Amino acid sequence: MTTRGPAPSTDWRESFWGGSEQAEDQQFAVWAQEIQDIQYNLRAKNNAPALRRGFHAKQHVGVDNATLTIPNQIPSHLRVGPFQPGARYPATVRLSNAGGTVQPDKKGDLRGVYFPISPDPELPYSSDHYEKFWAAAEALDMSINLHINSGLGYRRRDAKRSGALPDGVHKFDCMKALGDIIGSGVLERHPDLKVVVAEGGVGWIPFFAQEFDAYAFRRSTVSTPPSTYVWRQVYGAFISDKVGCSLLPTYGLDNFMWSNDYPHPACIWPGAGDAIAHDLGHLTVEERAKVIAGNAARLYNNGELPPLADPPGDAQPIDDLWLKEHEAVVTAMA
Repeated sequence: MTTRGPAPSTDWRESFWGGSEQAEDQQFAVWAQEIQDIQYNLRAKNNAPALRRGFHAKQHVGVDNATLTIPNQIPSHLRVGPFQPGARYPATVRLSNAGGTVQPDKKGDLRGVYFPISPDPELPYSSDHYEKFWAAAEALDMSINLHINSGLGYRRRDAKRSGALPDGVHKFDCMKALGDIIGSGVLERHPDLKVVVAEGGVGWIPFFAQEFDAYAFRRSTVSTPPSTYVWRQVYGAFISDKVGCSLLPTYGLDNFMWSNDYPHPACIWPGAGDAIAHDLGHLTVEERAKVIAGNAARLYNNGELPPLADPPGDAQPIDDLWLKEHEAVVTAMA
């Protein structure tokens, strides 16, 4: 028998939330009850017959003639059974609906599609491989949402790629993805397709658009300067970006979207009001409203703002542990 990779480590110990197994069980029970309460509230608000699969109520078929391709660079220890380099299999891609309750299939509650920021290097976004998908997304008015730190290309990072900078500087990935999409004519062929760079900040976008026009336009296949497509069809979501926001309203007033990233560790809630004042305080009320909510509403909800969240009850203190973990971020934004 041949073993693959190092033997599992035994140099570890188990620790419990709250200091004991009983305390952890109690905390998990509280969280389970909170999730159940949210689900039942969703069901009541939507007069839904049932709840299924937690927050994602059901699955509906998106593509039934897809192909699963095993990349040639699959690591040797993963080459087991059907997972062999270059193998191809028919596949069905299923997309979760966006709501937490069961909805009719004809209800358009899915507002966008996630795509990795770094695709398989053998299938860059400039290739024809994605053409049917771009066309379908445009026809369905589904934005393409490229999230940082994701995809096969991201996992195969080259330590030499960034020089002395950390290899995880995701702005490089954002520029390459947009460069491939715009430079190959995707947004020219599909003028109603929208692309979102999620959580990548926005300060780099105006300079990227400027340099794309200056140095790459003459070598690309598009008929108008690349910046045309950036400002017409590209959106950027940021959490806190002092440089990017200082370029507003000259650049990005219709394209930049503020977010707080709740409930992820990097989020700026509580304290979002201070962060908004810090980054967007120089804008007019109307301009600030666009960046905070208006652009997102136009992109994802036909320009309509969603209803306000239910006001918190009198007995909903902010979790002390959460505040402790995020104090440095909140303080920096104050």
